[in-house]
Amino acid sequence: MGDKSFGRRSVIFVAAAAIALALAWQSTARAQTANAVDSLLQAGATRAYLDLPEKYHDYIKTEIPWMNYVRDRHLAEVQILLTEQLTGSGGVEYTLTLIGRKEFEAVNDTLAFAVEPSQTEETVRSILVKLLERGLMRYVEKTAIADFLDISYTKRGAPAAMRDRWDYWVFAASVQGYAQGEKSYDNAYIWSSVSANRVTSSLKINLALGTSYDESAFDMGPATITSVSRSHYFSGTAVKSAGDHWSYGIYSGLSSSSYQNIDFELYGGPAVEYNVFPYAECTRRELRVLYRILCVRECYLAETIYGKTEEDLFKERLSIEYMVKEPWGSITTSVLGSHYFHDFDKNRLTFYCDLSLGLVRGFSLTLSGNVSMIHDLLSPTRGATSQEDLLLRRRQLDTQYSYFVSFGFQYSFGSIYSNVVNPRFGS
Repeated sequence: MGDKSFGRRSVIFVAAAAIALALAWQSTARAQTANAVDSLLQAGATRAYLDLPEKYHDYIKTEIPWMNYVRDRHLAEVQILLTEQLTGSGGVEYTLTLIGRKEFEAVNDTLAFAVEPSQTEETVRSILVKLLERGLMRYVEKTAIADFLDISYTKRGAPAAMRDRWDYWVFAASVQGYAQGEKSYDNAYIWSSVSANRVTSSLKINLALGTSYDESAFDMGPATITSVSRSHYFSGTAVKSAGDHWSYGIYSGLSSSSYQNIDFELYGGPAVEYNVFPYAECTRRELRVLYRILCVRECYLAETIYGKTEEDLFKERLSIEYMVKEPWGSITTSVLGSHYFHDFDKNRLTFYCDLSLGLVRGFSLTLSGNVSMIHDLLSPTRGATSQEDLLLRRRQLDTQYSYFVSFGFQYSFGSIYSNVVNPRFGS
């Protein structure tokens, strides 16, 4: 009897196991089929290259999974370019430029949005994704992916007329500081500022006031060396628009700096600027020529290398700046020249360049630097420089040049896709 019961249970168990295996196989087969279908759909998705800050990449890939994201612009069918500029309220205006490539050549679009300075990064990237979803419809409408996308409409009320009780004035105040140290070294720094800005399409006014204090102490055993640096400043600028290419205005300012041996500096003067390209294109390209004449009143903390404790000066400055951001990369370069009228040998010439190029598929080059030919330092103090001042850079020394250079290149190869987001263990 027991053998028969055991035999029946064995048969039932084997049958149940066979059914379970069959169901599991069927489920696996369905999953594999579904995955295969999904893979075919994704393979046909539009390829996009994200030409924007990396902090947005993972969020965009997660929120917009119906695109294929590639590692190089030469592999893309649409390049997503993001540029930004400050608004009059201290916020940021973002411009999304969608550039069609390959079969989408000449299918381009430009979208823009602005955020207030108090908006969080979450707000910025949410608006960015929403705008990007709308702009990318043109590039996915003829793919199989389009059948799985829904378009919804949320009715909004009519916009109310704008009334600005502040008359476009924006005020800001800030205080920043830090302290650091170890057994033989302490450093404390504090910086504060207030500003008032009014920006309209016809007039821009910027006013700023700030002060800083930097103190370092070095324990040398029997003695302690202390280095203190202070600075204060006020600056004011008023710029009037004069068409699509011209602007004119005035500069003024007041400053002091213990490092530069300046007890009191007052300056001001007119300026005029010409932009070869319309100002409306400033997020993508600029070629600006700015000319300034300045009247300067200098009072020094100590007698200078030229035997001066105070003096009145006139100088002129001419700067030329070129900036372009295109699908192949970006270039910002400028040259600034200035001189004093009382002695043309007291002059300065500065070159600056910031270059980022995607030269060929997978290879990119970055270069940044500046070099100055300096012959206009009037404030360095007379007398020998102590070793402490030299090592701690407590005061400005006479020099004929300064420079800074950085460069790098990157080459990548392998899979063209970068769709997957995996945040484990950070980046």
